[in-house]
Amino acid sequence: MDDVRPDVSIFTTLQKLGYSKQLNDPLFNSILSAEIESDYAATMDQIGTDLFGDDDEFEGHDEVMPNGFSQVMECLRKGAEGETPLNVLLNQPVRRIIHGGRHVTVETDYEQFEADRVIVTVPLGVLKDNSIIFEPPLSPEKENAIAAVGFGLINKLILRFDRVFWKEDTFVFVHVPNDIEQRGFLTYWINLYAATGKPTLIGFLAGNSAEQAEAADVADVMEGGMAILRSMFGPNIPNPVAYARTMWKNEQYTRGSYSFNQVGAIRDDWAALEDSEGCLHFAGEHTNFDYHGTVHGAYLSGVRAAKEIEESFEDHAESSDDDD
Repeated sequence: MDDVRPDVSIFTTLQKLGYSKQLNDPLFNSILSAEIESDYAATMDQIGTDLFGDDDEFEGHDEVMPNGFSQVMECLRKGAEGETPLNVLLNQPVRRIIHGGRHVTVETDYEQFEADRVIVTVPLGVLKDNSIIFEPPLSPEKENAIAAVGFGLINKLILRFDRVFWKEDTFVFVHVPNDIEQRGFLTYWINLYAATGKPTLIGFLAGNSAEQAEAADVADVMEGGMAILRSMFGPNIPNPVAYARTMWKNEQYTRGSYSFNQVGAIRDDWAALEDSEGCLHFAGEHTNFDYHGTVHGAYLSGVRAAKEIEESFEDHAESSDDDD
C-alpha cells in the first residue's frame, strides 16, 4: 500500500477552483449540504477529492420500507417458506474474537461460541472504537485501512403531524439558512406521506450539525426544526403529534452512520477491509467500495463473504480428496 497519499478535501478543491466567493453564499452552501454532506455523511473538509464520485450506483429510484428494516431480520429469523429459520441471538455483545487456527472462538458478555468460519459484520465505527478484541490482532493492512477510511455521521429528526400542510407529491424540500454555519442543520427534508400514508417529514442533520445535535436535548432540536418549517410553510402550521431523532454517534453498536472517502483514503483500503484473514471473513457496507454507504452495498458484501466461505470449504474438500 502506498505510504504517500496526495489528496485534498472537497472544500480545498473548491477554493483552488475559484469558488471562495460562492462558499460564502447561503444558497450555494445549502446545495452543498443537501447534495454532498447529507449524502456522504461528512463535512466538506473531511471528504477527499481523489475518490469523490468514483463509487457506483444502480439505476432507478430510492425505495422506502415503511415498517423499517427490522422486518427483514424478523423474516430471516422466522424463515421464509421452505427455508430453515435463522438462530438469531439477542443481547450477546461480542467482546473478543480468537482466530488464527483452524477454528474461531467468539466470546460475548455471557457465552462462548466456536465455529469453522466467522463473518465479522460490525460497522466500521465499531472497528475504529476497538470495542472488540481480536487475538491475534488484525493484519497491519487491515488496521491501516480501518484508520484510513472515514466513518461519517448523519442524523435525522422525524416529525409526525395530524395533517399534511406541504405539497403531497413533492418528495424533497431544501431550506436555505441565512447563516452558512447552519447549512447542515435540517437543510434537507423528505416527505414520507406518499410512502407511508402518514403525515411525516424527516429532516437531515448533516455536517457538523449531526454531532452537535446529539449533545442537544431532543425538544430543542425539534423546536429548531419547527422554526425552519414555519419559515418554509408559514407560522400557522400545526405542532407535531410525535417526534424522534437518531443519535448514531452515541450508539455503542454503530458509532456513526456509514463509511465515506476520507481525505487520503485509497481504493486499496476498501480492498483491505474486504480481505479475509484465515477463518475470519468480513462484510458490511464499508467493505464494498462501489456501493459503500448503502443497504445494497451491505447486502452484496454478505453474499460475497458467503461465497468466500463456500469456496474455501470446496477447496478444503478437494485438498482432502487429493490426500486420499
